[in-house]
Amino acid sequence: MQPYGWIASRHMLVAGVPAMFGVLAHVRAREEGWRPGRWVAPLAVGVGLLGGEAALGGLALWIAYDLAGPSTPGAWRARLLAALPAVAVAAAYLALYTWFGGGTAGI
Repeated sequence: MQPYGWIASRHMLVAGVPAMFGVLAHVRAREEGWRPGRWVAPLAVGVGLLGGEAALGGLALWIAYDLAGPSTPGAWRARLLAALPAVAVAAAYLALYTWFGGGTAGI
């Protein structure tokens, strides 16, 4: 069954939808220069991470999008800087996850 039909799978929507909107905000900020996207993207992915770890897929997509840019001289530095907010959100999530004893290791 799909996540909208099976109650035990709704966490995928709770985590995935905000993460998807975060990635879309980041893409719009990069492609169109949409200034609010710089803070909307990390915030939306963070909200997704509050809903579940499935939002980590959104962070992976964000980083892959930034690293797969055109290969021009000096572009690597710009690509890495664009991916830095996603890496910071992932690091903060993993630090809090460890701090609060998340996962089976915390039981």
